[in-house]
Amino acid sequence: MFAAPHTYKVSFFDYISYVVLEDNGDSSEEYDGASSRVKVQVGDVVELKEISDPDNNSFAMIKAIITHKANDGRTYAFFIFTWLEDLKRTHSTLECAQFRLQHETNLQWRRIFTISMVDHQQRCHFLHDCKQSCNGIQHDQNNRNYLRNDFYFKII
Repeated sequence: MFAAPHTYKVSFFDYISYVVLEDNGDSSEEYDGASSRVKVQVGDVVELKEISDPDNNSFAMIKAIITHKANDGRTYAFFIFTWLEDLKRTHSTLECAQFRLQHETNLQWRRIFTISMVDHQQRCHFLHDCKQSCNGIQHDQNNRNYLRNDFYFKII
């Protein structure tokens, strides 16, 4: 049996903020009080655990944040990602890892995920690898290269 959506109300947002509640690891539905706040916006790069290799992380840029009201009357939130490909090399001067945004015409990986895929505030920061074609107002959209800023740290 197939159910067709009778409503197509999709809303777009610039940012989203939510709290991820950590379960206590047993089968009970009790909440143990641990949580983490997530605040992200369109253009942020987020770190995601790879399902096939949990010890490895992947990175994706948030291209859109959408909500959809389903047939059950509930509203669900989703991210639309553009993945960053690790180029397996470092910048010659800055010695930061180099990445490239996946090109829109060569989509290799799924792009739409529920917000549950991002369960923590981003810990890695990325910078556009500006070239001469970038100016002080806008980045060159044809330059899809980014640098992972490994020197960023949070003061406690």
